[in-house]
Amino acid sequence: MNFGSDYPTGPTSNFAGVSRLIRNLLIGSFALALFFVVGLLPIVLPWQFVVALCGAPIFAITLWLNPTVGFGFYLIALMLSPDFKLSDLMTVSAMGILAIRLFADRHLPLKLPPVLFRPFWLLIAVIVLSTLGAVLVFHNQVPFVYRDGRAFVYWLWLPLLLAMKSSGRISAPQVRTIVVMFAAAIALLALFQGASGIQVVAEGRVVVLEGTATPFGGITRVQIPGLVFVALTVVFLMIEVATEKIRWWLAGPLLLLLIAALYVNFGRALWAWTALALVFGTFLLPARRALRLSGLLAVGLAILVVALTVAKPAVLQNVVDRIVSVQSEGGRGSSFGWRRWENQDAIARIAASPLYGVGVGGEYRRWISEIRIFEDHTRYVHNAFLFYGLKLGLPGLFVLLWLLWTIWRQALNCRRKSSEKGLGAYETAVAAFIPAFVGLNMTQPEIAGPFGVLLVSIIAASLDWEQSDPVKNPLLSRVAG
Repeated sequence: MNFGSDYPTGPTSNFAGVSRLIRNLLIGSFALALFFVVGLLPIVLPWQFVVALCGAPIFAITLWLNPTVGFGFYLIALMLSPDFKLSDLMTVSAMGILAIRLFADRHLPLKLPPVLFRPFWLLIAVIVLSTLGAVLVFHNQVPFVYRDGRAFVYWLWLPLLLAMKSSGRISAPQVRTIVVMFAAAIALLALFQGASGIQVVAEGRVVVLEGTATPFGGITRVQIPGLVFVALTVVFLMIEVATEKIRWWLAGPLLLLLIAALYVNFGRALWAWTALALVFGTFLLPARRALRLSGLLAVGLAILVVALTVAKPAVLQNVVDRIVSVQSEGGRGSSFGWRRWENQDAIARIAASPLYGVGVGGEYRRWISEIRIFEDHTRYVHNAFLFYGLKLGLPGLFVLLWLLWTIWRQALNCRRKSSEKGLGAYETAVAAFIPAFVGLNMTQPEIAGPFGVLLVSIIAASLDWEQSDPVKNPLLSRVAG
């Protein structure tokens, strides 16, 4: 009996052995190289990038399987991103994953309601033409084109989110929940930075408020993107309480958290426009509920003032000083003075080139040595609408206003129809907040940045676009009951 007949011998067995050896060597080399690279990552890259690389597969899988949770994860990751280029890469990747998901479900990822179709795609067309003109005609520096134009990419979230909603992958109540939870997360981050003085969010600042520095320290001001989500949620919760959709003792703790975040921001414009949004809300509510909202605002403000006077008078004094300090504004060296000068230069440049402005990434004013510490001052403008007029020309600005007007009218329409069913607190909050958001952008360019564009896109996705009847006299119409 030949016991060796079952095993290959000769040249064939030698060749198989050599093949296995080479294969094992290749696998071993790849494993060693992988371990080597992974081991070097914490040394070569900042820890935030290492976390981002490790979390990327989890993020992609979550976004594919559960777009609602994945989108919430995306917003938090966007806030904590250590670099804006990483934020943009993550954004494009997330958009790609959701687009493929929609194609897999046999849905078009860029389909829009008819009423939104023209203003949105006209805006995108103007952005594309202006970007091409900036590079090919104006020869603007590519890094400047990228820095000025990166926020425009985030407009693509608007059709994507609406398509996800129409496909059933995400619902309007889920979008609203995301807004509230994201606002709470932003508030927690703002308060942590204000209390610790440690800057966690890269796109922002943690500084001593100008004019408050002393040998024993000063008031810490936290500038953090996304606070417009906080302001909208404050308006929403207040209207929820006024319309008895939620108990005050449930909404109260979250409201205090959000208001504290607005406090540490020390943004007078944000304070003022949030308060005006609440005032606008009283005009959109039935008389009885409008009185209830007014009473809640008055009683809540009185309780807050008394509590701070007793427990923490320094906080109240800081707020009063910040509000009163607006009286000293207006000089050339003041915040308002710089912005007035900035607006004059921007308007003059738009008047000289109304059709196409300076193009994306273009400079509209000369170098000013007095503010040389802010290198972008030749391209940056605090008025978001002047920013769009400068970068896209007046056609781009008009189309942007058309888009905002369309979303606002739809919010008013949804408010009216929801009120007839005994609902509509969220729609009322959005309808009251959009005019305040427009006013805020005149001194704080939210819509020229990613988070402002995201807010508008999320608001549009949270509304019902099935019916779009016109609304007459929106601010003065009241719904009985």
